[in-house]
Amino acid sequence: MKNEPFDAPLLDTAVFDGFRKAKGDFSTAEHLTGFPEMSRYRLVAASRAAEAAEWQAVGQSALDIKTSAAELGLLRLANAAAEIETTCADGRIEDAQRLLVGLQVYLLAAMDAIRAHVKELGL
Repeated sequence: MKNEPFDAPLLDTAVFDGFRKAKGDFSTAEHLTGFPEMSRYRLVAASRAAEAAEWQAVGQSALDIKTSAAELGLLRLANAAAEIETTCADGRIEDAQRLLVGLQVYLLAAMDAIRAHVKELGL
C-alpha cells in the first residue's frame, strides 16, 4: 500500500481557500453543509456493497468521496478514497475492506480540519 494517505495533509488550505474564492462564501457554506452527509451516505453505500462483494460499487463510492474531498483540499481523505478505488480495480478485496474501515476516521479528521480552518478565517 502507498503511504500517500498517511503523508498528505488533512487539509490543503490553499486548495480550500481557492475553492472558497471561486465559489463564494455562500456556495462554500452549502458545500460544507452537504459534504459530511454525502460522504457518510457514500461510506454506508460502500460498506453495503462490500458486504455484497460488489466491488465496482465500492470503487464508485470511493471515487465520489475522492472527487468531493479533493475539491475541498481534503487530501488525506481524497488519497485514502483513491487507494480504495485502486484496490477495487485491482481486485485486492482484503486491502479494500481494510481501507474502507479507516475511511470513516479520515472523514472525521477531515471535517475537524475544515471546522478549525473556517474558525481561523472567522467565518
